[in-house]
Amino acid sequence: MKEKLKYFWIKQGRSAIAPTLVVTFIFLTTYFVFGMENTMIGPFATLSFLRFKDISRPYSCMAKTFMIYIVMALAAYCAVINLPLCILINGIVLFWICAILIDEYQMNNYFPAGMALIFFQISPIYTPISLLKRIGALSAAFFIIFIFLFVLNQRKEESALEVLAREGQHNCYLLYKAVKEDNQQEISKLNQLICAGNQRMSRIIYESNRSTIANYSSVNTYCRYVGLFETFVYEALREATYDQRLKNLSELLESLAYVKSTESPDPYKLSFRDGKFDYRLVRFRFGLRQVCITMPTLVFAYVSGWENAYWLTISVFFMLIPFAENTRARVKQRVLGTLRGILFCMFLFYIFRGFTERAVIMTIFNFLIYTSNEYTSTVSYITCSALSLNAMSSGVTIMLIQRIAYTLIGAGITLVANKYVFPTKQKIAVEVIKDKLDELTNSLKNDIPTISDSKYRLHRVNECIIKAYMLGMSMTNYTSEEEAKEYLHNYLLDMFNIIKNNFNYNT
Repeated sequence: MKEKLKYFWIKQGRSAIAPTLVVTFIFLTTYFVFGMENTMIGPFATLSFLRFKDISRPYSCMAKTFMIYIVMALAAYCAVINLPLCILINGIVLFWICAILIDEYQMNNYFPAGMALIFFQISPIYTPISLLKRIGALSAAFFIIFIFLFVLNQRKEESALEVLAREGQHNCYLLYKAVKEDNQQEISKLNQLICAGNQRMSRIIYESNRSTIANYSSVNTYCRYVGLFETFVYEALREATYDQRLKNLSELLESLAYVKSTESPDPYKLSFRDGKFDYRLVRFRFGLRQVCITMPTLVFAYVSGWENAYWLTISVFFMLIPFAENTRARVKQRVLGTLRGILFCMFLFYIFRGFTERAVIMTIFNFLIYTSNEYTSTVSYITCSALSLNAMSSGVTIMLIQRIAYTLIGAGITLVANKYVFPTKQKIAVEVIKDKLDELTNSLKNDIPTISDSKYRLHRVNECIIKAYMLGMSMTNYTSEEEAKEYLHNYLLDMFNIIKNNFNYNT
């Protein structure tokens, strides 16, 4: 038992301390200074904190995110003025969040902004003074986040990207040794470690470019590590003679050493935006689906005026995810997690009724949220945290029945919408990704070699590598992970052959 607790603390517990403290400080500040109606800022602001903390210089990303939340506050304020504005504004903003704000490389970016839009309407405000107060609460929340980020950054000796690059190089060397010794268990373990590090590294590079106003030239250097590490995994796994595999891996180790010794800054931001409208793209179909399904639930909550009617919107919003093929699993997890959370609530809320006791319960479950790595458990903890103070104003039994009812109704709506409202065709989604990968290959072969500016040419190569990797990872949402990885590995290998043959970029 002691060893299990120690493993839990090292693996998950320590990383949950900072977000738990952030959400707790935001709750206390907003509750005592800005009123109960602004305490809902904590959950989505803390989600943003989790994005910021891995970025080397997060303050530009903070500024951009803060402006998005201000827009959500203004939109929610206008949406509760009258019914026509409720329909119009929620429709426009939901489409913007779910089709324009996100892209094919990171489809979950809509969550925090969407949460803000809905949560601000759960606790509506009706006067300009109240709006200014809400903006003040947002400002206070981001000041708390700034303080935590500043303290955490002072303690860092290296950026997250530097640590991941060093760990990746070390793991590649160990993988080379494991292949040499034909240690299959070690090969499998190291492959998983390298791929996990690659995914985290690509997310940091993406956020540092996509979600910031300023550009930091040191970030894009790590694009080539992502591509090389993934190619290293492919070479370790692919069918080839023993000698050929060792030869290929040895060359890649030399390339890693070369890249490390010749890191040059990339002064341009990577561009992930594709402005042209393509009806086949998942994000546009998802945006339309959100407008057709989530917007009416917001209108229902506004028109009915029923207590907790917005819980239907929350259920639909969190279950109606971009990847239609995964929606059934998400619905099942959401329902089971909610039911499990309700059981916790039935036990705890009848025993502990005071504000202080409920605030402690909320804090404990917030900590568990940030330690969880399984969605059903996360939902059960979220249910307890969210309801801990709700039951102060309404009866526990009625509130729990409402939560179950809205979750089940939302599950039914989501399943129907997933099948009939702008459904995502798996085959078409994969074809679109492959088309985009072909465009990157065409750029490498025909467009980029003609660029005279060597720095900009290197920048475009970096862009092709990271885009190819992230598109390959996106493909796993529409096809089997093995098939997607096989396609990505082959594609990256071809890409690096093009780079070696056409650029002074020794990989």
